[in-house]
Amino acid sequence: VVSQPLFFIGLTVAIFGLLFVLAGFLGELIARGAPDRKRYNVAEKCGFEGTD
Repeated sequence: VVSQPLFFIGLTVAIFGLLFVLAGFLGELIARGAPDRKRYNVAEKCGFEGTD
């Protein structure tokens, strides 16, 4: 199984997929921790009735 080219292609694709997921996760962490990030505060709730 290890000597087949499909194994190496699959392994390479899996590694690249993991790298992309980790890069996206790190990007989200950096974007959330940015000091100039806009923080939205809700002053009032209008037009939304609960279904309680």
